[in-house]
Amino acid sequence: MIFGQSMIVVITLAATRLAMGDIIVPGANGSDGVFNPVANSQVDLSLASTGTWNGANGSPVLGVYDPEKWAVVFRYSSVNIPSNVTVTFKNHPSRAPVVWLVSGSVTINGTLSLNGAAGNALGLSEPGPGGFRSGRPRVNSTDIGSGGFGPGGGTITTATNDTSAGAGSYGSLGSNLSGPAYGNPRIIPLIGGSGGSRRYVSWGAVPCNTPGSAYFQPGAGGGAILIACQGSIVVAGTLQANGGSGTSGCGVQGPGGSGGALRIISDSMSGSGTLRAIGGASGGGTGRIRIETNLNSMTDLGDPVASQDFVGATAQLWAEPLSPSLQIMSISSLAAPGDPRASSNFPADMQLSNPEMTSIVVEATNMPLEWAVQVRTVPLSGVAFYTDAILVSGDESYSTWEAQVQFGNGFSVVQARAVAPPP
Repeated sequence: MIFGQSMIVVITLAATRLAMGDIIVPGANGSDGVFNPVANSQVDLSLASTGTWNGANGSPVLGVYDPEKWAVVFRYSSVNIPSNVTVTFKNHPSRAPVVWLVSGSVTINGTLSLNGAAGNALGLSEPGPGGFRSGRPRVNSTDIGSGGFGPGGGTITTATNDTSAGAGSYGSLGSNLSGPAYGNPRIIPLIGGSGGSRRYVSWGAVPCNTPGSAYFQPGAGGGAILIACQGSIVVAGTLQANGGSGTSGCGVQGPGGSGGALRIISDSMSGSGTLRAIGGASGGGTGRIRIETNLNSMTDLGDPVASQDFVGATAQLWAEPLSPSLQIMSISSLAAPGDPRASSNFPADMQLSNPEMTSIVVEATNMPLEWAVQVRTVPLSGVAFYTDAILVSGDESYSTWEAQVQFGNGFSVVQARAVAPPP
């Protein structure tokens, strides 16, 4: 999935509060019924039917995947997660975030978790839904592994002692060679955290009593969820989207993934529970938390501390139609897929027969021309790098940009982003 850096939106707050019960959540028709797990449960997002977020539900209870919104949407009548019950998610193939549209109320006495996975030696660690994978481990003496994935993915060097290997960034910067911070306090669009990069360290007799070396695997980014309900939300348990931690040993740890995103919309919110979107050890950046409600009496305002606003009469779920957007249209004259999966195995989204200096064409809509467009390339074995795109034609309403990228052999993951100039 391709993302641009979102604009920061300045909001004027009204001085009066709406009456309780006035909130409208578009699409909250209760068609998926009551969600009330009685034991630890994993929601399999890959079972969702493909359609539109507010259209007919072909698979009640299983959700709808909307490729245009890049979200798996559930329309519950109410949600109740009891004490001592933990709800987790299995990713959709697109790794899209989760949206709950609830016509009634939400109670979380147990745990709702969208955490990114910790580092492992078997492959790319999976993020929470809406987040991005960790870097790839080294698999042989000529394969150095990769940086982390996502807009804020960490990167690596080819140095023997890669002490500068980067953690994932999101709401704040990760440690060392992290990627940039991204997103905005409103969490529109809904997006999760980025992965850390693999880390290589060699040592003498200290700290492990014998000389040696090891690759330490990074954590993946935390996921992202939007819970929008027309009634009240009570959180007495835990709602979390933390970044995954890196593997550790001999006093060394792989870089962590960044925290993900929790966006909550309701008429009222209360409880003594916890909201968490923290980065994984070691060094993962924080995620983002957003609360939009007409009355908030939560004891804990989150880590990181949530940004807050009144919800208004009707909840805004998605970006405005004329918001800036960016999409990769072609690579080496081959049309890019509209719903890419960024697979690290065959079949790939696209295949180039002769890797060489390649043209990547990016389409921008509603984007000021003074913004910069960059393409990030993450080889599965090699150092990630950015390439500046050059404006080819167009105006603020529609423009095309082109970047020249040198691909090597093997798999690479490509993303495009737009960067606004400093104020």
